[in-house]
Amino acid sequence: MPTTILESIGIQPTGVREVWLGDSRPIRRLISFAGFTVLGQTDYATVFFVGDDVEPILGLTVLESLGLLIDPARERLLLASAATD
Repeated sequence: MPTTILESIGIQPTGVREVWLGDSRPIRRLISFAGFTVLGQTDYATVFFVGDDVEPILGLTVLESLGLLIDPARERLLLASAATD
């Protein structure tokens, strides 16, 4: 998430984590934890502090922890419980 967005909602860095880019280069980024509510489901996830020119991305791990599935054909999110009904 862009640093200015995280700071604007009161989230401060709590540590540093190394991650690898698609070209296998390692980079180190400040991290913290943030709560997310999507379709009425709330959970916490690790967030990375990045530049303001980076588009925020909500990853698959967060969506799964919220009990959500991606419907790529219709470009929407579904509650996992509703998808099995």
